[in-house]
Amino acid sequence: MLVKFFARGVGSGSGPVQYITRLDSPNTGQLREPAPEIIRGNPELTQQLIDGLDFQYKYNSGVLSFATSDAPTEPEQQAIIDSFEEYAFAGINPDSYNTLWVRHTHTGSDALRAGFANRVELHFVTPKVELDTGKSLNIAPPGWHGYFKPWQTYWNIKEDWARPDDLTRQRIYQPGYQALIDAEKQRAGISASPDPKKQLTEYITKRIEFGLVTNQNDIVKAFAEIGLEISRQGKNYITVVDPETNNKYRLKGGIYEADWGLGGQSEKEDHRPEQTPGGDSRTRTPGIETTTESTKERDLNQLQARIIELAISRASYHHSRYGVEQPNLQKILEPTMDLDVSHSYEPLSGYLGRELGSDWILHNADYPEANPTRPDQSRNQTTRRDFEPATEPNPGDKDRRNQQRNIHHPSPRPTTDPRLDVPGSTLPKNGVTNERTRESTEVILSTASQGIQRTNIESVQQVRTGHEAIRRAEQTASDVCQRLERTSQELDQLHFSIHRDLERGRRALERSRQAELDSFKTEINLVDYAQSQGYQYLTKQSSRNSAVLRHDNGDKIVVATDTDGHGVYFSIIDEADNGTIIDFVQNRSNLSLGGVRKELRDWRDEPRMQTSKFIPRDKPQPINSDHLGVIKAISRFKVAQKHDYLEKRGIKQSILKSDRFMGTVAIDNRGNAIFPHYDQNGLTGFTAKNENFTGFSKGGTKALWRSQPDEGDRRLVIVESAIDAMSYHQLFSEKNPHTRYISTGGTISSSQLDLIKTAMADMTKIGGEIVIATDNDQAGNKLAQTLTKEAPSKSKISRDAPKQGKDWNEILQQTRQQEITRNTQDKSWGWSL
Repeated sequence: MLVKFFARGVGSGSGPVQYITRLDSPNTGQLREPAPEIIRGNPELTQQLIDGLDFQYKYNSGVLSFATSDAPTEPEQQAIIDSFEEYAFAGINPDSYNTLWVRHTHTGSDALRAGFANRVELHFVTPKVELDTGKSLNIAPPGWHGYFKPWQTYWNIKEDWARPDDLTRQRIYQPGYQALIDAEKQRAGISASPDPKKQLTEYITKRIEFGLVTNQNDIVKAFAEIGLEISRQGKNYITVVDPETNNKYRLKGGIYEADWGLGGQSEKEDHRPEQTPGGDSRTRTPGIETTTESTKERDLNQLQARIIELAISRASYHHSRYGVEQPNLQKILEPTMDLDVSHSYEPLSGYLGRELGSDWILHNADYPEANPTRPDQSRNQTTRRDFEPATEPNPGDKDRRNQQRNIHHPSPRPTTDPRLDVPGSTLPKNGVTNERTRESTEVILSTASQGIQRTNIESVQQVRTGHEAIRRAEQTASDVCQRLERTSQELDQLHFSIHRDLERGRRALERSRQAELDSFKTEINLVDYAQSQGYQYLTKQSSRNSAVLRHDNGDKIVVATDTDGHGVYFSIIDEADNGTIIDFVQNRSNLSLGGVRKELRDWRDEPRMQTSKFIPRDKPQPINSDHLGVIKAISRFKVAQKHDYLEKRGIKQSILKSDRFMGTVAIDNRGNAIFPHYDQNGLTGFTAKNENFTGFSKGGTKALWRSQPDEGDRRLVIVESAIDAMSYHQLFSEKNPHTRYISTGGTISSSQLDLIKTAMADMTKIGGEIVIATDNDQAGNKLAQTLTKEAPSKSKISRDAPKQGKDWNEILQQTRQQEITRNTQDKSWGWSL
């Protein structure tokens, strides 16, 4: 039997409690067969107590592990638990601490299948708290090995259980934690990976068999021969390093101890004196096999003395900390091992024997009792396991009591230590002498064992069945979930496909509709469609790049063509009324987009514009957005019939109202005089003039300002500004009434020069005269030379420059001033007469 405490204690209580109670292995998930059995305590209570502590280290956990050959019975297991608790919690009342005990036998399942008994492990978990005071209680402080080693050795010797320090049981090497891993893999049916420690040990073992290795130094040399390094060498271990991988392996076991010799025993054992069995060091206890009763008795006496010493010392500490009583030494060393430990009642004979001592009378000699549950408490005497045979009654004794009953005098047992208030052993295997009682007990034990076995088998089978049902249910649920997932994915794909097709159809329809709308904008001449809706084409106001139309309801629109070929329009009356032919229809018929499609589709396929109603016109030439903005701006200006600025420059109102200049000058919303420029296609921009201000339209292009033409015109006058043209006309119109005018607006560009050349050619064709009346300055003279050079060869061209001023407006103003002066003088002369 081995006592071991685990290096745990931190965390919630669910960890240790579930580890020892769960039906499957936490490492492999395989069922533990047989299943763990709770033999004492309440798992939920233990877990709640641990979780309720605010200590850093909240619990102790460990195991009492038995070898397969130990095979402790149920009463023996209960008794060893009682002894352990009384020793570990020395002096503390059982109500003041909490423990959970769980029996594991699954680790011996291989032995059970081979015909041996299960290997028993009694696992325990105890919260680190004394329940009465709430103070921390640690039953395994540092150095716990020294406290529990005597107790462990005592019970192993007493019950002939396997001892961990038995040299005959010592392994050649200790695999360490790797053994636990390999065992879990083996139980799970998984092949374990090769253990380097085992391979190294097999190498050394082979050399030992051939006599090449006889001690630890030879082992070191053997490892050096195969290229391994020895990093550390202790009394009971050797640390080997692989220089290629730098992996380290600590080898422990019998052959790796410093005092190991080829004889199989260590030199230390051969030469050192035998150590006391109760020693609290971690070295193994000598005396491997106890061969005589005297040696066994001597070892037990020594261990009892050491156990009592340690238990009293711990109880004294517990008394100072928790106020507890002295420990029950009898319960530590001689616990009761009857069948029913937890619910046994003391028989009458036991009670009488305890109360009367040597005066106890055995009332029924035919059925002597088994070991009493509570043996005699006498300090110097112990009750024997086997009662002495009953003596024959004295026939001469007339005492009725003496004739019917025998006085039982238990044989005194050799006293080991007066401090041991402990009776003799009470194990069941030595305590039942009556044959019928023994047979009855064996029947009860067999029946109970068979019932427990059947219950365990049924429980395991039920657990297996439940586990299998759960597994099948989980598999079914998993299959259903997978099918649902696949169905969901298929539905998602179908939905995506439908949505994609619908979206494609919608986009295709939208593109088709948009393409049809675009075709309406490009294929239908908005000028013709507007005429079909009652608009009249104004020839004089229209040009190649814009058409002006008026409706009888007073609406007036300008139609042009954008650079993308779409016909566009805007209303001069309503600034919000503009756009393409789609907007034109919607703004005048209140049709929906579908209605507009139907209207324009019918109109395009079967035009309703009969030539008898209007004259088809050419579609305006494309212009950019800036040019369209110029047309839109100037279309909203008013025609000037008078202007203060022009009158200050000497221009009469009659000039603006004349047929020659009517509509050639406009007024914007700021009062500026507007002079529009035209090329062969129509309006290109305009010049704005006012007092101390001259500007040109944004986005427009300079071309030529021109007066209204007339079919009888035979003279073309070229000037630099519109005001010069009107001044020249005001000065010389009476002499030359059939004269038209063009203005360059200053220095000319190549495109303007082309327009002037065209105008001169047209006048030359009809035999007209060309007069260059530019300013009388360097720029004007240079321009005159250029125009003269570019004029047609057969043209009648002349230069008419102002004689007494820079330009013709100055001449006009001088002439008007002379007239005013002359009129003033005439009036003054009249008064003088």
